[in-house]
Amino acid sequence: MRSFVQVWSIAMLLLAPCGAQGAVTAKPPVAALPQRAADWHRITSWRSRMHRRFVASTVDVGTERFVNTRSKSFIAEQFDRYTHALAVRPLSTKIVTAIVLNIISDLIGQGLIGDGRIVLQKSIAFVAAQSFILTPMVHYIFNALEKWGDFVARATGKWAKPFAMVMVDQTCSAPIVFSSFFFTYHILEQMLLGLPGGLSVVFSDAFAKAAATIWPTMLTSWKVWPVVNYLNFRFIPLDLRLPFVSAVSCAFNVFLSIMASK
Repeated sequence: MRSFVQVWSIAMLLLAPCGAQGAVTAKPPVAALPQRAADWHRITSWRSRMHRRFVASTVDVGTERFVNTRSKSFIAEQFDRYTHALAVRPLSTKIVTAIVLNIISDLIGQGLIGDGRIVLQKSIAFVAAQSFILTPMVHYIFNALEKWGDFVARATGKWAKPFAMVMVDQTCSAPIVFSSFFFTYHILEQMLLGLPGGLSVVFSDAFAKAAATIWPTMLTSWKVWPVVNYLNFRFIPLDLRLPFVSAVSCAFNVFLSIMASK
């Protein structure tokens, strides 16, 4: 019995430092550690917590994206991409939209007149005038009209905002836009044809063309655009107004293409 107690005592004496060391390393009080060890303990603990949160959030976001992607239709996904492009690059996105729609409307318009042959110079001039001249003009006009509408809304009420915007658009903006289109279209077309008669003749003809076509164009415009633009200014967000107008004007541009080709 005595020998067993002696062996047990010797074993406890030998294992005591290991047990004490293990206890210290297993549950270290941060304040008792040296400064560097305490700092490292805090850093590693923070990194561990952040890593767990990051992994959890990544899984959540990835799952949410996966669910949203699977639940959305192809058209909805493309519309989201388009609205994102409008928010990031508004003017360039609107110009690209106008190019596509103007090509379609010009091909239809040229196909409805004469023998139906497509004149490349006319198509290039029409698309360039509409997309690179009129689209930036209307982009900034719509921004200015929005500020004008906000001013009217503060003075009278929100109900008056779209009416005030349509009034200014159809009496001031539309004549400027249509005149600029016919003037620019004629100059671009003649440039593509080699400026027959010289630059001065081309400019005088462009002024005459714009003056001759503006009134019948405005009469046709007033049959369509007051209602369309009221709905546009009343219900469509600012970034989507020009694409909405471009989509609606795809049919109206067939008329413009016919008028420009005369």
